[in-house]
Amino acid sequence: MECLKMAPAQRFSKKLDPVQTADMIRESVQSPDKRRALIQNAVATSAILRFANNEYLKAFGVSIDPKMIEVPARALPAPSVEVKGPKGVVEAMAVRDGVWNMSKKNVISSPRIPSYAFVFFFKFDDRTAAQIAFNLVQMWRAAGVDLAVAKNCATVIGNPFRAGNVKAKLMAGYQAAKTTFKVLPTILFCVLDPFCKNLHDDIKRVTLFEAGVMSQCMMERHLRSPDAIKEMHARNVALKVHPSRVEIIANMETIFGAGLDAFRDANGRKSPVHVIFYRDGVASGQFKAVRDVEVKGCLVAIHKRGLAGKCKIDTDIVHPTEFNFVLQSHAGLQGTSRPTIYHVVHDDIKFGSDNLQQLSYHLAHLSQRSTRAISMVAPAHQAHVLAYCDFHSEGSPSTPPRDADLKLQRLHSNVSKLMFYV
Repeated sequence: MECLKMAPAQRFSKKLDPVQTADMIRESVQSPDKRRALIQNAVATSAILRFANNEYLKAFGVSIDPKMIEVPARALPAPSVEVKGPKGVVEAMAVRDGVWNMSKKNVISSPRIPSYAFVFFFKFDDRTAAQIAFNLVQMWRAAGVDLAVAKNCATVIGNPFRAGNVKAKLMAGYQAAKTTFKVLPTILFCVLDPFCKNLHDDIKRVTLFEAGVMSQCMMERHLRSPDAIKEMHARNVALKVHPSRVEIIANMETIFGAGLDAFRDANGRKSPVHVIFYRDGVASGQFKAVRDVEVKGCLVAIHKRGLAGKCKIDTDIVHPTEFNFVLQSHAGLQGTSRPTIYHVVHDDIKFGSDNLQQLSYHLAHLSQRSTRAISMVAPAHQAHVLAYCDFHSEGSPSTPPRDADLKLQRLHSNVSKLMFYV
């Protein structure tokens, strides 16, 4: 018999499960005042940093102020959100601290969802699953989502731990929706077991690449019983139910051309007057390369760097000669929030600093995933979400591709023009 002892404090490089992630955040989160005190104490008294008595700093005439710099900031006016009130009248709702409440409010318009099914990858009995599906449909319809109504919702229950069962049950749900509503399904609503790894990616891979149907995943902990469904959670889901190399985009013309064609198709063949690119993942030393290689317009590079929501800074801690600004568009739920730095790399439009800052702040309120402002502009955040949709990969997520130009499996034509990643 052999005894293996693990050395403590080893780095875990694999993806944490939801419980581990929650525990990690709970242990590491710190309030802004506590984090500030720790930083100032480290600068003033740390025996390791020794800023006050560092001979090398003194030799170069450099001194470190133990106090944090205070900079002037400006609070930008928040946008208003248009919703449909209880009486069916469109009204403007104020946004406070980057948050708005959709309780008792409806979306103004919703595309018709003529066919759908619920697939439960959790141990529910048939009666409970049917009642949960019925309650969700009623809550979504009350929120303004135009869902077709059937006497009995199309529901399928499957065991995600059994090999091959995920695909089989998804296709069974697809057929159940077709049988119930007499038309091909628009979306599959899936309830996930929290302890089944890779279940979310398996669902997306089957629905997007093989079945050609949208899917919306929900965790079992929010739907433990028909009576335990919270209205706010149901309404947040309703908002979504609308149908490491150098980061220089060499084929930007091709990518932009596809986006331009999509814009024209949706706007009667009219072309946009101005185009603004928000680019993330660009280091400070790459600005010139980005400016020379990628399409010229108004190109804004984004950096993540805590401040109150709607706070904007464009003096003292920004670049002395180039146009950049710091924007705190979201109010953090816990811990210290990180603001975002926007650096204007090139501007042919002459948009102006105030207009660009206001536009960037308003765009942070357009995420379909929540009723809160997010940390960066919504188009860049959606690009992040899409980039991490690694549904085509069946190997280890930490294994790099052998060739940057690998031919990946194409999306099904039914979903290729839809915002499936929302």
